[in-house]
Amino acid sequence: MHRTIVLSLGLVLSAHRLPGQAPSPPPITGRWDLTLIASDGRRLPSWLEVYWSGDRVLIGRFVGVVGSARPISRLTFTHDTLRFSLPPQWEGGDADLQVTGLFAGDTLAGSLTMPDGKQLALSGHRAPALVRAGAPQWGPSQKLFDGTDLTGWHPLGGENQWKAVAGVLTNARGGANLVTDATYGDFKLHLEFRYPPTGNSGVYLRGRYEAQIEDSAGHEVSTGGLGAIYGFLMPNENAAKGAGEWQTYDITLVGRTVTVTLNGRDVICRTTIPGITGGAPGSLVLPLLHEIFPTGPFWTFVVWTLMAIAGTLVVWPLYWVRRRYGLFHLTLAAGIPAFVLAAVDGNLSVVFIAAVTAFIIHARVSKKPDGSKLVDLSLGVLGLWVSMFVGMAIRFW
Repeated sequence: MHRTIVLSLGLVLSAHRLPGQAPSPPPITGRWDLTLIASDGRRLPSWLEVYWSGDRVLIGRFVGVVGSARPISRLTFTHDTLRFSLPPQWEGGDADLQVTGLFAGDTLAGSLTMPDGKQLALSGHRAPALVRAGAPQWGPSQKLFDGTDLTGWHPLGGENQWKAVAGVLTNARGGANLVTDATYGDFKLHLEFRYPPTGNSGVYLRGRYEAQIEDSAGHEVSTGGLGAIYGFLMPNENAAKGAGEWQTYDITLVGRTVTVTLNGRDVICRTTIPGITGGAPGSLVLPLLHEIFPTGPFWTFVVWTLMAIAGTLVVWPLYWVRRRYGLFHLTLAAGIPAFVLAAVDGNLSVVFIAAVTAFIIHARVSKKPDGSKLVDLSLGVLGLWVSMFVGMAIRFW
């Protein structure tokens, strides 16, 4: 006798919106590299991520001047203006931190009001994906510390406390950060370190992403403990040794994909770092025009105009030397302002304005070899395209 088992299959229909009915995410969604301009002209790296929750609410994450990524429960985006507020984290003051930014293509421009009421100018552009096409080809290894002095390094911010003592790079108390003179793109880093009880330090990869160093033995893993990329990536186990013991980091960074090996154990494996760590030194550049002129839309326009005119005046004598028009002159005249403006503000809207300015200057001011005026729009169009090409090349390089 066989026992028969009857299975009853129920059909469940789920009501979902058709694709054509679902609202499209606003164009502000994505990751943004931000720069905050302090009252003394310092450029402070910051970061923002905006994404769609459900079908009508924007939420996100934000990294300020210091601290870790903090969640944003709601952002508003109306009339191309983004607004959100957050309770204070490490900032002084008790009010909410408030951000307002005007969206234009791949750029943001606005202000950040700190909890203590201080206001910082804000600019931003979409964070590059940094996706590599293939496996990197590694070159020969370089020794970063020679064991005798700080050759190849320089302090940044605060009083320098770093010294070479008996072949060990030593910091007895808090002070300046120590930065390599050279810059590195993709790399493998081997680091040996030790710290006292309750010690807290870190290594900023490319000056942006902090591999945390902290006395973490016996603690629960977190995004703030040893082995973490601070504020973002948590190690999969606590591989920390005790305070006073020598430990090792082996870190591979390709694009924004990182592998962290702590004391021989892979604690983070080929994981993308979403954004920067608060307090990141950022790129080291020469003093920029923001340190000379006040910030704000009016002064930004003044800076754009002056630099475009200056770029043309620099090469104006070439017209008299060559006594004829040539692509060489035009490349310099259009490329110099685009180069400078791309370096100063780092976004495509500035490059476009430089290109338009080059068009206006070359179309209306150019002269023939005999000194008579020449209103030649074709020369202006060529200036526009050359300026945009040079500026965009610098922007993405």
